[in-house]
Amino acid sequence: MSTINTIQGQTLYIEITIYDSAGAVMTSLNADGVFAYTNCAVVTEIEGTITSGIFYATMTAVQTAALRGDYPYEVKVKNTDNDDLAQISTGTLVVAKSMIPDYDG
Repeated sequence: MSTINTIQGQTLYIEITIYDSAGAVMTSLNADGVFAYTNCAVVTEIEGTITSGIFYATMTAVQTAALRGDYPYEVKVKNTDNDDLAQISTGTLVVAKSMIPDYDG
C-alpha cells in the first residue's frame, strides 16, 4: 500500500510502474487501466493510459478542489489481449488544504 499526497485545487499526475511476478517492468503490456477512489458513498473512476509499463492518470484541479481528507484508492489494469484483470496498487489518497500542516485547519 502506498500514499498519494496532493493539495486541494492542484492538478495531480499519477504514475505507477507495472511489474510482473518476477519484478520486471511490464513494457509490452497491451492494457487499459483505471484509478478509483471512494468517500465510502461514491466510487469515482479516472481512466488512465499505460505506456512502457507505466500507468498514467490525471486528476484535474477541479476534481482535487472538491476533496479534502483521506480516500482509499486502487488501480486496476485489464489486459486487452485476454481480458485478465489485475489490481496493481492500493493505498490512500490524501488531499490537504495546505502543504504546511499548521495551516491545514
